[in-house]
Amino acid sequence: MRLASLAVDDFRAIRQLSIRFGQGVNVLHGPNDLGKSTLAEAVRAALLVPPSSSEADSYQSWYSGNSPRVELALVDDDERWWKVVKRFGSGGSSAAELFHSKDGKIGLDVMTPHGYPLDIDLPVEAVEACITAEEKDLADVVRVFGDRLEQNFRLWKRAAA
Repeated sequence: MRLASLAVDDFRAIRQLSIRFGQGVNVLHGPNDLGKSTLAEAVRAALLVPPSSSEADSYQSWYSGNSPRVELALVDDDERWWKVVKRFGSGGSSAAELFHSKDGKIGLDVMTPHGYPLDIDLPVEAVEACITAEEKDLADVVRVFGDRLEQNFRLWKRAAA
């Protein structure tokens, strides 16, 4: 199993950060007090720490009163995607969720202009292609995934209306 991505919000000294890991070895590099150890601790917290444990109290944000949140996506040897989402805190503010995808699709939480969440389900390849494509190549992406993209954008527009 390999790490695919990590998103951290209000976790100790990190206000908000998203990292996408490459296959193979990934190196976190930078000067002292940049947050490298905090990111490693966020991975550990996502995998091992109960969200309402006393240890979770040490994850409180240095900048806000918001509950710390960690989202970790993993890919197993069979290319199945797993996503762990934890919000750390006491009482009702803590939560843990586990998502699994056998078909290589991920759900993207998209906020409509009115602030309502909308779940858009696209193949991982489409998401990666849209994110990494240069503007001149987007026409090719749309050709390959056009029907699915069009369907999702129609849903988004309808929800936004």
